[in-house]
Amino acid sequence: MMITSRAVRAALCGLSFSLVFGAAEGIAAPSLRWNGPANGVWDATTPNWLDAGNNDVVWIPGAEAIFEGAGGLIEIAADVSAVNLTFTGNGYTLLGAGRLCVEGTITTAAATTNCIAADLRTVNGLTKDGAGALALARCAGPVSVQSGSLLAAGSLFTDAEIAVAAGASLVTLGEPDSGANLIANASFETPALANGAYRYVSSGTTIDNWDVVAFPNMVARQNTAVNNAWNSAGASPDGVHMLILQYGGAVAQTMTVPADGLYSVAFFFLRRQHDDEHQVYVWLDGLPLATFLNRAVQFAPGRFVSGAVWLSAGTHTLGISGEHSWDDRSSMIDAVCFAAPSDAESCRALGGDSLLRITSGASVVLAHSNSVPITYVALDGTPVAGTFDAAHASGIFSGGGSLACTAPGNVYAWQGSGDWSDAARWQDGAPPAAGGGQDLLLRFPAAAGTASDNTLAGAFLARGLWAAGLGAADTATLTGNAVTFTNSASGVTPRITLASPGTWTIGAPLISHAPLTVETDGDISVVGQPLTLPDNQPLEKSGPGTLLLPTLTNAPNILLVYEGMVQTPRLPANTIVNLLSRVGRTAELCLTQGDVILNNRITLRGTGLPVLTTRCGGGLITVTDWSQAHSDIALIDIGAEDTLSLRQILAFSGS
Repeated sequence: MMITSRAVRAALCGLSFSLVFGAAEGIAAPSLRWNGPANGVWDATTPNWLDAGNNDVVWIPGAEAIFEGAGGLIEIAADVSAVNLTFTGNGYTLLGAGRLCVEGTITTAAATTNCIAADLRTVNGLTKDGAGALALARCAGPVSVQSGSLLAAGSLFTDAEIAVAAGASLVTLGEPDSGANLIANASFETPALANGAYRYVSSGTTIDNWDVVAFPNMVARQNTAVNNAWNSAGASPDGVHMLILQYGGAVAQTMTVPADGLYSVAFFFLRRQHDDEHQVYVWLDGLPLATFLNRAVQFAPGRFVSGAVWLSAGTHTLGISGEHSWDDRSSMIDAVCFAAPSDAESCRALGGDSLLRITSGASVVLAHSNSVPITYVALDGTPVAGTFDAAHASGIFSGGGSLACTAPGNVYAWQGSGDWSDAARWQDGAPPAAGGGQDLLLRFPAAAGTASDNTLAGAFLARGLWAAGLGAADTATLTGNAVTFTNSASGVTPRITLASPGTWTIGAPLISHAPLTVETDGDISVVGQPLTLPDNQPLEKSGPGTLLLPTLTNAPNILLVYEGMVQTPRLPANTIVNLLSRVGRTAELCLTQGDVILNNRITLRGTGLPVLTTRCGGGLITVTDWSQAHSDIALIDIGAEDTLSLRQILAFSGS
């Protein structure tokens, strides 16, 4: 199959954080007031806003958003940017599949509680102001709580960076109250199936209290009292039955919320034995609430907990579905709970590499029952290890839960430009020792315009590199001696993260002895030295930005692109490529070297947009292995004068 194009597609890859208005241009951001209907849409084209003259207008990127009066659900249906959010009204919840990029201040008026469950992002940091409460489900970028309360909840609130000033408070919330669950047949136990049985809805089984809203031939239940084709005996986290969501199977239940207030949803999830990972989507009143990757194995189930959302009394509908176009993959769901957050339940927030900086006079309310591990805690600027609970000598902490920080000294934060051996370049006043360590995380939090040079002798061992603070036009560099990645002592796999939309150029050699994840909102450009995976490890790419690789040596056995682009001249021999898009997201591989023959299997999957791109200046790329398309739409983008020769494309599921 020969494909040739003489037209170059102009594509926007990743999220643009550019703000039309703002201090950078010396122009005050206009103020727009929300005027949309219930479950209204915030995007670039819908006139749900009022300007200063009370005219209906579409959203202006970089404007200030004001939310007045009675609240409700607002769907972030596209990527949008704002300077300042002001909530004078009560009970708003912003959710949806779009990203919300905010710079400046989020203000909540006294006696109000408002929620952002959408994917919130900031480059230069957010200030929480106003005497009211703001509930967040996640935020990529630093948040400084200057007044009022910040409510943190949900299993997706990871890698948080929170500072709490005197007079302000952070409240960590527990899971929904299992004793007040609004979901009926929460563990899918009725009607009962025979021990070891499983059955699809399309084959006549029913699921009490639940509606099947998509693909009844892909929705089933199983009984794990004994082994079956799906999971082993005893794999169900609660009872003996589990829901099966195969491919894009989807279920929903409508419940009655008894009173206005905060609510959240939680459930266990795991994979079918021997299955690959599966994307799971969670919906509220038909709007996207959350999505996550199910990698949990049987007998070690994951626990999803949403952020807190404000709901009015009345009927509301919870939906759960699987990704339909990643081939035959399945998620098991069990013990669904929908209720108000409870201090008698566990808190799932502040996972990953979360950091907490607290000033004397601040308040941290631990409104949960468990001890939450956290990577870094500083009191009045000093890193502190230990258990932080109501008995802590600082008097800052209250509530029934606790935080546990074992080794804040494993986190090193860079500032300015210079050599790694210079103590002045590290925020806590001491450089890491030569050789590093498997639990070390190196952070570059204000990376714009900085240049760091690893002058420490020998290969440097670490579990992660993290950078942020780079606007779209900003750059940073990392050069010098090699950085070698490995699992942490607790088994966490290494990551390279760029949590902002600028460009981070890495000239230091990068070597990974464990599966490596690269997460980037901007561009990570590896130059000079190749990225080396000497032990045949997988390489994963997520985030909307681009990973540019000069080459890959000691090939990864598999390249997984969940979002954004991987650009490289050519692929190593035998590396399998999976482009795993999801709803509203693009997963792309771009090849830039012509006149090559590749024996790689390249598979385009997902209900988003998987893309295979060539930009090799008029050359020929020949792929001799099978190429596969499992997606709704699979895009092959051929650069000007390029030619792509494919052995064959196998299309599945009507791709």
